[in-house]
Amino acid sequence: MDQQQTINDILSGLTGDYDFYNVSLIATASELKRHFEKDTQNGIREFNDLFGALRKLSMYQKINSIKISVTNSSLQESANHLIALLNAKPEK
Repeated sequence: MDQQQTINDILSGLTGDYDFYNVSLIATASELKRHFEKDTQNGIREFNDLFGALRKLSMYQKINSIKISVTNSSLQESANHLIALLNAKPEK
């Protein structure tokens, strides 16, 4: 999600006891382009969608979230980082 208000609206409707982790996976523009090129070759995404994604990069920086850089990280490394975060005791 790229807008804090959307996250706030969803959270305001939640009830009960839960742990909420708001995590943004952040890549540099060049890394995002590299991923789009690979995904385009594999038929996963349309390259034209890259321009919208690039415009949204700065929006993710404004979100109240834990930022994890995925630049120069493999999928496994990024997944391991998320797993470690989820296994850590959440702040209350």
